[in-house]
Order: sequence, then C-alpha cells, then structure tokens
Amino acid sequence: MSLQLSEVSSDIQQSLSGCIASAGEVLGLQATDPSGLAEEVDQLIVACQRNAAEFEQRFPGENLGVLLGVAWGTQLVNAFGWSWKQVSDDEDADAGKALAVVSADQAIAIYPIDFVQFCLENPTVDCTVALAFNMLKEAKHPTFDPGELVDFMSGVQRIVPRGL
Repeated sequence: MSLQLSEVSSDIQQSLSGCIASAGEVLGLQATDPSGLAEEVDQLIVACQRNAAEFEQRFPGENLGVLLGVAWGTQLVNAFGWSWKQVSDDEDADAGKALAVVSADQAIAIYPIDFVQFCLENPTVDCTVALAFNMLKEAKHPTFDPGELVDFMSGVQRIVPRGL
C-alpha cells in the first residue's frame, strides 16, 4: 500500500485553527507545556470512556473526538515540529483523505482525531496518548525510515493495560 501526503486544504486549516484556539478553553486544559497538555488530554479521554454521559452533559453539542484529537495533535506539532497533513491511500482514491500529524522526515504518522474517536467509541481500548507522547519525547521507540509513514499508534501498548 502506498500512502500519499498532501498539504492540509485551506478549509481544513481554517477549521483546525479555530479548533486549536478553542480546544483548551472548552476542555478546561490547564497545563502550559506540550507534555502536560498531552497528559491532560489522555486523562480526559479516559474519564470520558468511564462516564460518557457525564461528558455529554459537560460538553453539550461538542465533538469531543475532534476537540481532544486536535488538542493532542497540536502538542505533537508544538513539541516535535511535526505538521498536519492529509494522507490518502494511492490504491483507493475513493476512500478520501485522513488527517494526520506527521514527523518532519515523514517516518511517523499519528492520526490523532481518528485515534481519540476510536477510544471514545470503544471504552475498553487502553488510551495511550500520554504514553505515545512520552515515548516520542524520550526517543524510546523503534526507528523508522524517512518517508515510511508508520502509523505510530498501532504499536503503542502498555505492558500492563490501564484498568478502566
């Protein structure tokens, strides 16, 4: 399978900018550094997994998957100099484009909105947002070839999963 990268369209960039500007305030994020913010996003996802009804009441009408995903992706951009890209499968043009945060050498891709949405829809999934961020920060992960676009989150697992 061959993945193709493209720049984020102006419409999506505008939506991202608006979401980035409001996510921290809407979600009540307090940390000021990317690591702390990634930890807060992780904790919010887990809390939402444990009690989705409470979060629906706390954030009526908000798309938490998008807000939390953009908040996390923004921390990857801020901490590591990554960038938002659209990724498409060269073999399946009809499948559309996914939104990813991609490392500068294009070795790693993370699909933050998709991953967060998956966690929110599947409460038994072990949310590894903070773990992944810390692995990247400490460079405690396998190395990948430039241009490989490895879906990093597919390999991030705790030795002992967090209990819900």
